[in-house]
Amino acid sequence: MKHEENVDVRRVSRIAKIDTHNKLIQLNKADNIGIKTWGRIDYLCNILGYRLIKSGVVASNSFSDGETKAHNREVKKQIKADKANNNMKKKNAKKKK
Repeated sequence: MKHEENVDVRRVSRIAKIDTHNKLIQLNKADNIGIKTWGRIDYLCNILGYRLIKSGVVASNSFSDGETKAHNREVKKQIKADKANNNMKKKNAKKKK
């Protein structure tokens, strides 16, 4: 799949706020982000220089490539852990009823 900035920005803007002038992507909720959307976000961040913001954590362009990828991985791991915790809370609440 070939990426294009305008297409990826439009698709990602459905779940995140995007400022194309300052090149910022702000994620509010990460519950409905799929693998294709993460690929679009990675393309925008790593190739086009956008910065990802999630809960006050900013993946900056001042890092070297390896550090940016590691930082993005940490953001993704935190989002996944939050989602798992929410699912466990829902499951435990259903058991108590």
